[in-house]
Amino acid sequence: MVIADLNAAQARAKAARIGAEGGQAVGVACDITNPELCECAAQAAADRFGRLDGVVNCAGISEPHDSISLAPAEWARMVEVQLNGVFYAAQACRFPPPGRLLLGQSRRGHAHQGAGHRVGRAAAARIKARIPLGRLAQPAEVDGGWLAYGYL
Repeated sequence: MVIADLNAAQARAKAARIGAEGGQAVGVACDITNPELCECAAQAAADRFGRLDGVVNCAGISEPHDSISLAPAEWARMVEVQLNGVFYAAQACRFPPPGRLLLGQSRRGHAHQGAGHRVGRAAAARIKARIPLGRLAQPAEVDGGWLAYGYL
């Protein structure tokens, strides 16, 4: 496992804990908004483990705000991390099948029940039918919580 974080010392410490518990991990510095650093993180996996089987991208920032008063700079930073950063990481980790890409929200996000897009009952039933659990997860069931933006 490669632990990539803005804080290199924190990434290395987490990797060391995984190693102490019998796992294999390496910690690297990575700013997901920098394509070159995303490439370095992916290369760390290839160098250490010989391949890349999957990616869990959980980088994210959250500044809960209404859409009207959100400053353009704050919006641009969220887009840079949560949209461009996801793209850069996925592009850097261009792995062949059966690799997987899991996109999530940062542990620093905030769980908000009731937020999200509104869907009709028929659409909601179709969505729930595709979910193995048969229902949507509750924020407390997801490590660190998820933030859903409900823009109109």
